Amino acid sequence: GESPVDGLLPLSDEDRKTQFVGRSLGDGKSLRRSLYASTFGGEIDEDFGETLARLGGAGLIEDDGEQVTMTELGKRLYDLVTLCFYPQRAQDWLRGREGPMVRPPAELAG
Repeated sequence: GESPVDGLLPLSDEDRKTQFVGRSLGDGKSLRRSLYASTFGGEIDEDFGETLARLGGAGLIEDDGEQVTMTELGKRLYDLVTLCFYPQRAQDWLRGREGPMVRPPAELAG
């Protein structure tokens, strides 16, 4: 038979990095820095250093140098914490839709 898939949507590196964060922090797991580095060939700080600093400063994540985890407060706001790692184009698209997200992620952790 024929495949029910109509087409493929290739993921950019940016999309894959966001998916990695979503499948770790967004699923309530720790994000292992070494696994991120071996998967993408660079440190997470190179891609998300400002975001990590902002979220850490707001008390939403903890970083022990080996892994990043959400704090209890961060877990309550996991969807918004994860959203901070989305590419700007995805954040803009979500903001343009009706829904519960009223403030941009930068305001969340700012």
